[in-house]
Amino acid sequence: MRQILDYATDKWGVRVVRLEIQRIDPPPDVVAAMHSQMRAERERRAVVTTALGQREAAITQAEGEKSAAILTAEGVRQRDILTAEGQAQAMQAIAAAEKFRRIALAEGEAQATAATFNAINSNDPNPSLIAIKYLETLGQVANGRATKVFLPLDTVGLMGSLGGVAELFRSDGREKGNGAAGTARPT
Repeated sequence: MRQILDYATDKWGVRVVRLEIQRIDPPPDVVAAMHSQMRAERERRAVVTTALGQREAAITQAEGEKSAAILTAEGVRQRDILTAEGQAQAMQAIAAAEKFRRIALAEGEAQATAATFNAINSNDPNPSLIAIKYLETLGQVANGRATKVFLPLDTVGLMGSLGGVAELFRSDGREKGNGAAGTARPT
């Protein structure tokens, strides 16, 4: 532009040093094209901005759902662990109580057996007493729900013991006098 102006002004001896354009009026079709271009650029930026916002929102929502799922899973896991530990402690307490009960029963039975043994031995037992205890024990064994009871039993010795017991009751009844003999009848 300066060259064109220099060419036009050299004839008059003037030289243009600085040029300032105040207004450019392009043709209407160029103005319309520029407006369309600017509108398209603005719409493109709006679409890109909207898409970026939706993308960020989707990412944030997915991360939130992921965090919620992780926290829920950790809560369920922790609950299951605590439940299992509680059940294990309960089972240990039940086992300890059962152990204590069995030990107490065994000690009680041992003391009862020792007391019975000591009582029998301190009174100089005879075969008649042993036969009576044997029969009482047989009655308790046969009193269960079993339909058959097998016992290692010497029947000859048992019959002899029963005869001795019966004889003992007969002799005790005669010595005591009236009416006492009728109470010890053998069946």
